[in-house]
Amino acid sequence: MGSVFGKRYDVTQDTKELKELHEMLSNAMLIPSNITALANMWHITHDPKVWEEPLVFKPERFVESDGGTNVDVRGSDLRLAPFGAG
Repeated sequence: MGSVFGKRYDVTQDTKELKELHEMLSNAMLIPSNITALANMWHITHDPKVWEEPLVFKPERFVESDGGTNVDVRGSDLRLAPFGAG
C-alpha cells in the first residue's frame, strides 16, 4: 500500500491542532468497531450553559428578536437539535 498511497501517515502528529483527537488518544477514549454510539440529545438540548431556562417552553428563543437568538439554520448548530436532523 505504501507504493500506492505513499508514506504512512501518523495520525498522532495532529493531536496539538485537533483537540478532540488529543482527548481521545490521551484519555483512552477509543470506541470499538461495530458499536452503536448514541448522543445524549436531551442533555444537549437542555444545557443551561447554552439556553437560559432550558426547561421552560419558549419557542421565541428560536426567532431572531429581542428575546431570541441568531441561529444559522443552514449549519450544524446543535441548538436546533429539538427540531430533528437530516
